[in-house]
Amino acid sequence: MRVVSIAGYLTLTLLLVVIELVARARPGGRIPTLSATLRHPMRLRATRIALLMAWWWIGWHFFVG
Repeated sequence: MRVVSIAGYLTLTLLLVVIELVARARPGGRIPTLSATLRHPMRLRATRIALLMAWWWIGWHFFVG
């Protein structure tokens, strides 16, 4: 099950990289970059704290376990 979870995270990461490259290859296109996508929600402090906690949770489960 651990291998399936890691494969899922790696697949999502790869998809994110591909989408980012496509978005940067076509400036002004319909696909926004990751920074443009996160700019609006990251204005709120609660969102920044939630993102920090999500990264902590992922790190805890991968590196401590």
